[in-house]
This record gives sequence, C-alpha cells and structure tokens, in this order.
Amino acid sequence: MIRAAQPVNGIERMKKERRTERIKDLANGPAKLTRAFAVTRALNGHDLTLGAELFIAENDKPEPLEIVSTRRIGIRVGLDRPWRFLIKGNPFVSRP
Repeated sequence: MIRAAQPVNGIERMKKERRTERIKDLANGPAKLTRAFAVTRALNGHDLTLGAELFIAENDKPEPLEIVSTRRIGIRVGLDRPWRFLIKGNPFVSRP
C-alpha cells in the first residue's frame, strides 16, 4: 500500500484537487494522496505495473536514497516486522 508521495509533477492540479496551497500536505496520507492524484474507486484493483491511467514511473535521474523501515502506526500484532518503508528524512511522509 502506498500511503504518501512527494509531489514532483502536476503540483498545480494537485493543489486544486486537494484545495490547499501547502505542498507538504498534498499527499502525506492515504486519503490526501488519493485525492491529490484524483484516484477514485473506479481504479480499485488497478495494476500499477500495467496501467496507462495510473502507474508508477521510473525516475530518469535517480538520486541516492536511504530507505529505512519503521513500525507501522496503529497496530498491535506483528510489531517485530518491518511494515513501513520510507526515504530517511523525507518531509512528505504522513508521520516520521
């Protein structure tokens, strides 16, 4: 599950969809992310690896990133498992 995203392209459209000017708050949570990207229930079950309407694009200029694993917020079982992965220090996650 993708729970947050760092806006890179289409920021003006995201601001309209979310009705906010705060870039940091455009997609820093599941509901905010779906609204910013105009994802509706019509895309339920959509395969992000095969899609044309909604897909994950490869970055043509990747930067070195440090991925860290943290505990998942709000669960009581499986606390020993790495449920949450994020870019270390990235301000666009829902909660650090």
